[in-house]
Amino acid sequence: MTAPVTAADLVALYGLAPFPAFEPLPPAENALHDWFSAASGAPVAEVRAEIARRAREAEEDGRALHAHRPELFDALPFADGERVLVLGDSLSAAAGGWVDILGAALRAAGRRIDLCNRAVSGRTTVETIGSLSAIAALDPDAVLLMLGTNDVRRHGASADVRLTGPGEPLALRRRLLRALDAETRARVVAITPTPIDPSVAERNRRTGVWWTEADLDELVAAILQTSLDAIDVHGAIRAQGASAGSGFWQQDGVHPTRAGQQRVAEIVLEGLAGRATSTPALR
Repeated sequence: MTAPVTAADLVALYGLAPFPAFEPLPPAENALHDWFSAASGAPVAEVRAEIARRAREAEEDGRALHAHRPELFDALPFADGERVLVLGDSLSAAAGGWVDILGAALRAAGRRIDLCNRAVSGRTTVETIGSLSAIAALDPDAVLLMLGTNDVRRHGASADVRLTGPGEPLALRRRLLRALDAETRARVVAITPTPIDPSVAERNRRTGVWWTEADLDELVAAILQTSLDAIDVHGAIRAQGASAGSGFWQQDGVHPTRAGQQRVAEIVLEGLAGRATSTPALR
């Protein structure tokens, strides 16, 4: 039996500004709050309170990140006034996640960088290619790309069907990078996704939607092969010793906790500050 969805679940899943998930419909904030309310059974006021709570947490975490690493913000490869687009899935769309934390940290540092989060929960590389017109219309100067986890998502506890076949993550990655270059001419910073907690893989399989470490390793290899200057969040989290009970993952063993997202934000910030330019290196 599926557990009932709550207002907190929906806000966490769709993020603080969930409009990209509902394109091509026009933004209608109040209507989305009404939908969240209807889907969860929670009053609209509770939905809005949850969004406000997550936003406050992100601001707190962003200010803390700036206070902890103030030297990194002048070393970022973006000029004030530039638009930096984030493309990805729920790992980046999460309310109060690393994107929101980084945005709050930029504000705390007085940087006028337009960090625009276009990540959508559940999004695949194919779907991102399908939204190229909307991406290009935003005219980004740079793109932060943490994408691909859903490309290697498996479905069916017994059927065990992966959304992509062997070698496809690499081919899709090359196709996406070429498309982004042709349509936007934006500088692209590739970021590997967070790892999963291997101890919950079999449990998640019983739900019918799951991932394996081997599949994610294939994805990470494809990212590192096509973007030689990628920020390797996956490798950094593993090197830091994330494990069951470490507090990095939520119960599902896939999505980071608030503390986990704080770690991701700092790793991304360090990676960005360590480069002068950001361009895809295709092979």
